[in-house]
Amino acid sequence: MATRAQLIFLGTLLVLVVAALLWVFVSLPDAQASGVYEPAVSEPEPEPVPPLPPPALLQEDEDPPVVYPLYLVLDDAGHTLEDLRRFFPFSGTFTVAVLPGLADSVESARVSRALGHQVILHQPMEPLSDLDPGPGAIYLGDTEEVVRQVLARNLASLGPVAGVNNHMGSRVTADPETMRTVLRFLQEQQVFFLDSRTTPESVVEEVARELDIPVLVRHVFLDNHRTREAIRDQLLIALDIARNNGEVLMIGHVTSPELAEVLLEMEGEIIRQGFSFRPLTEALQRRGADADSRN
Repeated sequence: MATRAQLIFLGTLLVLVVAALLWVFVSLPDAQASGVYEPAVSEPEPEPVPPLPPPALLQEDEDPPVVYPLYLVLDDAGHTLEDLRRFFPFSGTFTVAVLPGLADSVESARVSRALGHQVILHQPMEPLSDLDPGPGAIYLGDTEEVVRQVLARNLASLGPVAGVNNHMGSRVTADPETMRTVLRFLQEQQVFFLDSRTTPESVVEEVARELDIPVLVRHVFLDNHRTREAIRDQLLIALDIARNNGEVLMIGHVTSPELAEVLLEMEGEIIRQGFSFRPLTEALQRRGADADSRN
């Protein structure tokens, strides 16, 4: 049998153990608060991006009496297919302007055609700045032979294209001699030219009238400022132009995820209000029809 001294020792030990457990239990919240105890917690979900409010385009009308054509061109394709994939869910028709000589230039053109979109060559041209326009560029001072060779090589590299527009090119599109060469060659190839209108000094329309060659001209750049709000504002300006002029030609860039988001958000309301995304070649046909009606 345990002696009285042993019983006292065991009793004291039991009291100490219980006291220690009680101290740990009571102190646990303070330990958590002080950072000693760090329970594993899941990372909070990011705040969702609030959707843009529905655009106020036209007055409510269940059956809009007029269909306004919208011509949308997406520049700078060719760097990577990932750029283009952002726009695949968009059901409207658009035209893909592909830069030559880049890693995914050929595949971007092929995939775009396979999805039913028109393809044009996004022809690099010398700008006013010192920026490099990229491979396959046309420069001020190039001979007629060089200009024709560059265009022929770039067109052949992409396969069938409907037309050409300028990438950069403020210096070249302001030069009548170079643009005469460009427009004559493209007419021979039966492809049109779209002036991206990167400079108010452009002579493209003037030279085209001189040569009696139809050309297209950009009305609105959608994403010069790449925020959702700025792009939405530019799109609403474009729709207003379409209402007043009967059509609008818009240029954006495949490198702008914000543009893809705004187009997807606004597409349903745009169509409901009587607008229609159309192939770019229809704009050229309208120019021909207008010219015939004046003759």
